Amino acid sequence: MVIATIKKEPSTGRLKAEKEDGSSFFIPLKLCFSMHLHEGMELDEELYSKLHHASLSEQCYSKALELLASQEHTRLLLSDKLVRKGFPREIVNEQLQALIEEGSLDEGRYARAFIESRLKRKIEGRTMMAARLAAKGVDSAIAAQALDEAYSPDSVDLMLGSLVGDSADSPELRAMLAKRGFTSYEIARHLRSRA
Repeated sequence: MVIATIKKEPSTGRLKAEKEDGSSFFIPLKLCFSMHLHEGMELDEELYSKLHHASLSEQCYSKALELLASQEHTRLLLSDKLVRKGFPREIVNEQLQALIEEGSLDEGRYARAFIESRLKRKIEGRTMMAARLAAKGVDSAIAAQALDEAYSPDSVDLMLGSLVGDSADSPELRAMLAKRGFTSYEIARHLRSRA
């Protein structure tokens, strides 16, 4: 049973599938060529559904790339944004997997950029940063690797040194550093090294 017809959009020359009620969507160019689609061709429900899925997939992929071009994302954050924009979760998951496989979506890259950005604004310890990454949906193994890179013992000493300055060791100082996410071991080691 025919449910739509392929028409040519006068302004762009692109082909679109249009139902009798006027609803339509553009057909991805690669499908136009590979399936030998042409203006005036009638579409049954199965072909219409296949083309509609392909159109949504192409739009979702393009929107994901647009979002990634402005800043790095985790899979979770990007998925949430695309679903809020109205893309079906099934299509979002397919496109995110493609982006991961091609390297456009990389949680390790996101984690490293996130840590660097946070540390420029405010020095925080590894435990606090790990919690922030977990809240963003970064896989724990990926987060651990990025945290290892950023929080070497020398880096931690530099961070603590900039926070402590010339302050004398006190319970208040230790509490402030712990609140910033540094472990008692890191704090004690740094304070001992100053003595």
